[in-house]
Formats: sequence, C-alpha cells, structure tokens
Amino acid sequence: MANISPKASSFLHSNQYVLALFFGIIGAIVNLYPIELAFSIALVIGNTAYILAASFLRPGLTLLCALISVIPLYFYWGHPFGFLTFGLEAWFISMLRARGWYVLTADLLYWLLIGMPLTALLILSNMEFAQSFMLFSVLKQAINAMLYTSLACILLFTFNDYFQSIKSSQPPLVKSLPKWLLYSFWSISAFFVISVSLVLSTNFSEFQKAQLEKELEINNNYITHIGNSYLNEHQQAIENIAYQLSNISDLTERQKALSKFHNLYPGFLTMLIATEQGEIELASPNSIMEKLVIGQFSVVDRPYFIYAMEEQKLFVSDVFLGRAFGNDPIVAISAPVYSNNGAKAPSGIVEGSLNLGKFGLYDKIGHDEKLIKTIVTDQNDRIIYSSDSLQLETLSQFTYEDRSYKNSSNLISLKLEESEGEMFIHKQTQLMNNWKIHSLIEHKFSLKNIEDLYLVMFLTLFVTLLTASFFAKRFAIHLSRPLRFVMDELSKGKETGDFRDVPYETPKEIQKLYQELKVNRLALLKNQKELQNQV
Repeated sequence: MANISPKASSFLHSNQYVLALFFGIIGAIVNLYPIELAFSIALVIGNTAYILAASFLRPGLTLLCALISVIPLYFYWGHPFGFLTFGLEAWFISMLRARGWYVLTADLLYWLLIGMPLTALLILSNMEFAQSFMLFSVLKQAINAMLYTSLACILLFTFNDYFQSIKSSQPPLVKSLPKWLLYSFWSISAFFVISVSLVLSTNFSEFQKAQLEKELEINNNYITHIGNSYLNEHQQAIENIAYQLSNISDLTERQKALSKFHNLYPGFLTMLIATEQGEIELASPNSIMEKLVIGQFSVVDRPYFIYAMEEQKLFVSDVFLGRAFGNDPIVAISAPVYSNNGAKAPSGIVEGSLNLGKFGLYDKIGHDEKLIKTIVTDQNDRIIYSSDSLQLETLSQFTYEDRSYKNSSNLISLKLEESEGEMFIHKQTQLMNNWKIHSLIEHKFSLKNIEDLYLVMFLTLFVTLLTASFFAKRFAIHLSRPLRFVMDELSKGKETGDFRDVPYETPKEIQKLYQELKVNRLALLKNQKELQNQV
C-alpha cells in the first residue's frame, strides 16, 4: 500500500465505494490461493481485507467488500454459505466498530455467538459428507477467523500512519491504556500462537498422511500376497487331484481320494467329479449327494464343465453364487479327468468350489479392521469380499466417487447404508488374475487427531488471551503509575523547583518528559509571579 501513487491514494481516500471495491478485489485475489488442510477444508487469508475495511468503512460498504472477497471461495467450496457467514461477520464487526469496539474483540464475539453455531447448523442441514468432522470444521472456522483478524490488527499497527490518512466513516477509538494494551497483546499473541500451531499441525498432518498411506500399502501387499498364494495353491491342488483321479477307475477309490484332498484343502466348499455327460458322479462332502434333487445332478451348462472338456485345460470361472451348494460367492476351479493318463479325450472333470469368504479371515488376521477396511473385486469390479463394517452387498458393483484434491490424490466417497458419501483414503493393487484389492481408511479417522490438535489450539488460544489480559492490566498499571506521579507532582505547583524524582522504574522517555515539564512548569510559575509584581 505504501507504493500506491499519491493521485491514486487521494482518489481512494475520497471515494469509499472505490475503496471497498479495492479491498474486496485484493481479498479475492488472496483467496484464490487458500491453504488446504483437508477435503473442502482450507485456511483463508484474504478475509483480512474486509477486516481492515471494517476499521474505516460503514457496515454496508464493509459487507460489499466481504462479498467480493468471498467469490473465489464459492468456486473452491462449491457452496454459497461463505457469503452468509463471512458477510454477516463483516457487517457485525463494522457495526460494533462504529460503537467503539476493537475489530478483534468484535470478531471474537461474532464467532462465539453467531459464527460457530451458524457453521454447525449449515453443516448439519446441508453438508452430510462433512458431518463426521463437524467439530473440526467449526473449530477451524473460528481459529481461521482469529488468524486473519489478528493479522489485520497487526497491519493496522504497522501501517497506522497510512490508515489514519484515509477518510474514515468510523469514529476514532479513544480507549484507556489497559484496553489499548489488551488489544495489542491479544492481536500479537493470537497471530503468533495460531501461526505456530498451524505450522505444527500441518507438519503433523503430512506425517500422519504418509503413515496412513504406508499402512494401506502394507495391507495391500499382505492381502495381495495371500490372495495370489491362495488361488495358486488351490489351482495346483485341482491339477494334482485331476492327475491322480486319471489313474483311478474304481468309484470307491475315487471317492476316498476326493475326500482326502478335500480334507487337505478346506478352502474348497465342495468338490465334485462329473462324467463326460455332465452328470455329478461323486462329491465331497458325501452328504451333498443326498441333498440333490432331480435336475440338480447336471452341470453340463456350467462354464467350468464346458471349458475343461473342450479346451482340456485348467479353468477358473468368474465369481458366481453356488447352486445347490449354498449361496456363498465362489469361484469354480476345474480340470479334465481322463479314463487313463494316455487317453486323448477327457472322461469327465473334477471341480472345486473355492470359498472366497476366506479373504475375510486373512483380512481380520492382517490388521485391526476398525482402522483398515478391505474390499476385493473381480475383473468386472464386482464385490467378492468386503469388510463386515462396510455392509456392502456381495457381487454388487463396486462404485465410488473420486474426491481427490491437490493435497490428497487418493480420496474417495462410498455410498453406504449408514451414510451418503462416506469419505475414505483409498489405495488399490491388483492380483495376478486381474482381481483388485482396495484398502480403505475412513477419512474422519485421519482428521480425528488433527481435530484434537485444533481443540487444543482453541483452548491454548483461550488461555493465551486470558494470560494476555492479566499481563496487559499489570503492564498498564506499571506504565501509568509514573505518569500519574508526574501529574501529581506538577499539579502541586512548587515554586522552589524541589520536585521529587520518580520513585518507580520508568522509561527514559518519561523521565525526559518529566524534566521538560518541570522546566516549563517553573517558567510558567515565574512568569505568573512577574505579572503579579507588575500589577
């Protein structure tokens, strides 16, 4: 501001409408670059402009300045509520400033009585995705307001001569020394306490984000390794049993071999041997054959039968719901069986229905499910397995909305039964068969520690302001006491010049002023005496 040309400065001073527009545009430019803390949550500094404007513009023009400053935040947040909360703030501060309040105390009063409750109400009624971290949002708004308001106060101190030259619509502030010191202490203390706390909390947030991403990566690597091993092991098992069955012709021996293999590989819900015509010949466990009704003995229409017979290769089906063997999601692994190992055409197939619910066992062993959620999807993005707490329907399509922003490229929202648009930190990897592992951590968990930090910051700020109030009062007493002594001494009008020295620790400026006042007082008394003698 000090570099504004004299003509431009004179024009701004005389035209307060242009001044409101000027400060509004400055605030809008600064608000183009908010400091991001989390999804849709950012610190804004540009609001400093309308706090400055409130010091010398009437409420209507201060409101205009605020509305201009908040325009970039509308596009950043995607909602117009900033116009309401910040517009009310500007108008409220300007109104109280006209009544002789300091802008910092007026702003503190606004956020305690109006701003914080209004922000909470807007979140509850309009922003469901933000309700899980509402306390964080509300505390952030109040702390952010104290930051840019204290910054405005410091600018008013620093460039006081310039701002004093502006034609003001506000009355001059005439306050006692204790109140003036309190205002000064509050402004400086609030700015530096919040600034330091924000730097520390931002660094902690970055550290926490790195740790959470590492946790997700570890979980992905673990589930991927287990998943690949699980599938490979059972595919190899089907190839082995197919080879053994090709050397066995007796049905009783085949049943024994099938049951033995099933006991060795309990991951298979069921195992069966089907004939060349697609009729189930043997099964494990044996009780399944008793439960089958007419029409359920044939698997001739199943892909695992058709592919194994025609291609004579190991086949792994897509995920499907079992038929006659329960309603769990399974994947069928099949291989051709020959009447003897030298035969060219298969005499049937052996098939195992692999229980995909085993992923849940590995999921729970791998970590605390309260922290990390796991979703396994097939190549078509259908849900094979999901952590119980997510309550997602098996074999439903896994869909999510990308919520990435500059500081977090892996944020998504899911539509769950309990809430719309639940936010998660997301990391994905892929199995060798193109199935995908999705590891998730609730976004509100990552914000919880930061929320606690902001609560501590808010309490620290409150204690700091109380402490500043105490010291401001003590300093005011310390500074005003020598001045009161000087006034008392001079008012006695001693003609002898026998004034007492100030008996307190006193700045040399006050000592010098005292000496000058004594000389002037004595000269005045001498002149009065001479006039009396002449009369």
